[in-house]
Amino acid sequence: LKVTGSSLTTTVPMILNNSTLIDTSGVDGVFGGALSGPGGFVKIGGGNLYLNTPGSYAGGTSLFGGSIVVPAANALGTGPISVLGGSLQSTGTFSRDGAVTVDGAGHSLSAASFMEIGVGGTGSLTVKNGAQVSTPSSLAFAVLPGGTSGFANVSGTGSSLSVGTTMFIGYNGDGGVSV
Repeated sequence: LKVTGSSLTTTVPMILNNSTLIDTSGVDGVFGGALSGPGGFVKIGGGNLYLNTPGSYAGGTSLFGGSIVVPAANALGTGPISVLGGSLQSTGTFSRDGAVTVDGAGHSLSAASFMEIGVGGTGSLTVKNGAQVSTPSSLAFAVLPGGTSGFANVSGTGSSLSVGTTMFIGYNGDGGVSV
């Protein structure tokens, strides 16, 4: 899907059967319909992609350019998340099981509220090669009791993990941070 010329706004649900390429080409794409299916998507090009509805797609999300803006992490389906270019912004909380990777100078993940990694299962946060992750509130790893785990690995010159208030490591399960 390539968005060119002017912004695209849709409320139509989309089924992702394979890895789908979304190119916003310097303009905005606003998706108000749920994304579902076994596939995932790769976002390229400048511009913003707004995912405004919880999604259940399983194939993962990869960002190579521009930005993805979500109200919460559940808009990004259930698969792994990779920010390899651009920025991923949550205008609310960012609560996530599974792998989240932010890699490369100037690439970022931010949340307007708290972050949780390993909410009800296993989660990991990898920040490397000059990437930045930030929240003005708290960051918790291994949130719910009963076998949860959450870990962070921050590595490489210029990489940062910025937490505004409190970091909870192993809040109710196994957790760890490696810097």
